[in-house]
Amino acid sequence: MLLISGLVLMAILAPSRVAVAGIDLDIHTLPYAASFVLLGFGLVSFSVFSKMFGIQAKLLPGDPVTKQFLRIATLERGVLLGLLIGIVGLVGSAFAVYSWGKGGFRDLDPREMMRLTIPSATAIALGA
Repeated sequence: MLLISGLVLMAILAPSRVAVAGIDLDIHTLPYAASFVLLGFGLVSFSVFSKMFGIQAKLLPGDPVTKQFLRIATLERGVLLGLLIGIVGLVGSAFAVYSWGKGGFRDLDPREMMRLTIPSATAIALGA
């Protein structure tokens, strides 16, 4: 739930600020959404690996859903997905540096740049 709420919040806040019940959610909320994504992914990963270990060690009974998931989610596919997510983050970061250079490496508008750099940094951390 933490992972999904963080992804939804980041998707909503990346393009522009949002007002909810008279409260403005802006770039200051974006790092919290990013931390939700990273913490949520860590918790989901821990849960999946714990379940896999429990089944392999015969501490937990196997179930059809887990067996189907393990057939689909191979190590190679996970590495490729992580690589793809990391590359998306690197491309976003490279675009941020390019935009900065295009402006003569002068002061940036934080509202614009953080909407790009925070999701990019999150993608790099998630893909690593």
